[in-house]
Amino acid sequence: MWQQATKEGITEDKMVYFHAPSLFFIATHSPNKVNQEQNLRIIRVGVINEYTQYRRMVEKMHQDITRKYNDYQASVSRWLSKGKLADKIISQCPIEKLPVLPDLADGIRTKEQRHAKAALSAKQNYLNGMIIPCDNARKV
Repeated sequence: MWQQATKEGITEDKMVYFHAPSLFFIATHSPNKVNQEQNLRIIRVGVINEYTQYRRMVEKMHQDITRKYNDYQASVSRWLSKGKLADKIISQCPIEKLPVLPDLADGIRTKEQRHAKAALSAKQNYLNGMIIPCDNARKV
């Protein structure tokens, strides 16, 4: 009801539905505007108009907060932990160029095992800030 009123306005025949909430709002927030001596019919249009303007302002703020919250939620869902970011960066580096220290077991490891060891070693060194795994990686 109020969304329609703030967007399209209020017709005369529907004014009775908006009078009571508007009057309660104005009486609560601006009691000096409403007193027993004034005729309530005279102030009806002004009260409804003021409350409608207030609702428009609140609706704009609500839309702004909702937009900011949705942007925040989208950013949080795209956010990667430091480890996952390092995995993503290392996956873009050529395996042959990853810095890895040789050990005694390298001779009996399969190619996939050497790649896994190189990726793990590169990730740990990258997260510790010791070695950048390849040229396209940034310093963390």
